[in-house]
Amino acid sequence: MNQIEQTTEMEDVYTAEYLVKGIDQCIAGNPFTPIQNFEFNILKAKILHATAQEVSTLWPKIHKRIIKCERPKDISSLLDALSKLIKTGSATYHAYTEQALVSAVSASEVYFKDRLAYAIQNDNRLLNRFLNKKIKVKRILDAGMDLSEDIGILIVENTNFQILDDVKNEYERVFGFEPFTKEELKKLKDIFAIRHVIVHKSGIADHLFVSETGLDYKVGNRLFFERDEILQMIGFIEKIVTKIDSTLNEKLGLGELTL
Repeated sequence: MNQIEQTTEMEDVYTAEYLVKGIDQCIAGNPFTPIQNFEFNILKAKILHATAQEVSTLWPKIHKRIIKCERPKDISSLLDALSKLIKTGSATYHAYTEQALVSAVSASEVYFKDRLAYAIQNDNRLLNRFLNKKIKVKRILDAGMDLSEDIGILIVENTNFQILDDVKNEYERVFGFEPFTKEELKKLKDIFAIRHVIVHKSGIADHLFVSETGLDYKVGNRLFFERDEILQMIGFIEKIVTKIDSTLNEKLGLGELTL
């Protein structure tokens, strides 16, 4: 390995992308419980959020230092280039911030799916509530005709866990309790709607978003949130999922369910 390759590898170790990739690989290669998997994904969201804050302060500091230092009389080209870099830094800040929230929302969706699937997998009482559930023959063949390790996933895989009313109704039907209060459900729906606009609408508010959330945005405007607002939304998701998991552990007496 030459010096350039060594330097690149060493630099990668300290980037947010490297850490996030490592978390994903760790999750994929180990039998974590649904709540552990969720906690890893929330950690990923927090790393992205922290990186966004570093990016937001880095470029202005560079600009300030260059302005103060001694320099040739004509550095217009340098300052032009620097200006472009600052704009790039700002764009990177928004990208990291948005991805932090997207990661947190996705973490909750995965949790809702996995916790339901593996509760069914490990409790015949719950499994009996799905006696009329249809499973495609192809999925049975894909599982090698042995459903002992896959029945929970096969049962829940067609449920859309982005639709929180469906999550609420399914958890209430299967587990016998409401996972969200009315206020929690409204706030969580708003966060999911924000995630949808970021992923599918390039962060631009549309009529559906404005009408469903009632948030103070005009159609066509780009969503923008202060750093604390993003962190509060991530923390809210973490609080809700942790509360649900604790309730399920007590209610089912199953402890944490291994993936």
